[in-house]
Amino acid sequence: MRSRRRSCWGFRWRGALADDPLSWLQDFYATLCDGDWEHSYGCDIGNIDNPGWMLKFDFTDTEYETATFGCVRIERSETDWLDCRKEGAIFASAGGVKNLWEMISMLRQFVEAAPAANGQD
Repeated sequence: MRSRRRSCWGFRWRGALADDPLSWLQDFYATLCDGDWEHSYGCDIGNIDNPGWMLKFDFTDTEYETATFGCVRIERSETDWLDCRKEGAIFASAGGVKNLWEMISMLRQFVEAAPAANGQD
């Protein structure tokens, strides 16, 4: 059984957030912030009118800028879909109204598979 700790929102399972995509995104973004980069580049999350989500991460001036990522397109239904790609330095994705978690997870897969993440250039 996992231990619990109290937060201002109630109880949370300790360690449960280690694989949480939003927590990962916050931590990853923080690693790129150097006092300059975040003033020009970064991450944008917004809604689209399908309804759904869009996620863009600009890797300009980072070790991930030239890493490649093929296009991923998943269409499960009219409301459950995902489209991710990397164009230049930008990782861009769009998805259904309940696919934001999965979109962030795809970004994480890109980052963790990139040569820069593995000490290769």
